Amino acid sequence: MPVLRRRARTDNKVINGLFVHSSPPRVLQLNSASIKQLIRSGDVEKIEQAVYDGQGKKLVGEYSADYKTRTFLKSIPALMSKISLLHDAVNSDRLEELQTLLDEEPEKKKRLVMAKDETGAGLLHKAVYYDLKSIYRWLIDKFPHIVSMRDSVRIQSSYF
Repeated sequence: MPVLRRRARTDNKVINGLFVHSSPPRVLQLNSASIKQLIRSGDVEKIEQAVYDGQGKKLVGEYSADYKTRTFLKSIPALMSKISLLHDAVNSDRLEELQTLLDEEPEKKKRLVMAKDETGAGLLHKAVYYDLKSIYRWLIDKFPHIVSMRDSVRIQSSYF
């Protein structure tokens, strides 16, 4: 029988005798139960964030008794097509089209820049991955907060 060894305590933080867990929370993966709960609660901000995180397909066709939530659910396909147009502009290296699309809605510009596609990749991730220098330089100059954004696998764009 092999001799059991003690594990070395590495990197465990103990404060007041309690272990402190320091992993950041993961992106909420929407399943049908959590979708229904979000809609039932009427939290439009969380539903909108789910669309910006690339999970809008799961919300299309849903119904809510709440008027505000129902009107937002009806606007999801338009928001998804806007996000798709932004990602298409980055994929085809069209900076002018990207700028025009973002200037159409100045109040949503910060959120649209952080929008992810269905795979969870953001605009900056795609620009860096495909080495589209003009686009990622413009994105970083205009929106420096997106540098720290992570994709669905929790990788920052600076990794590429």
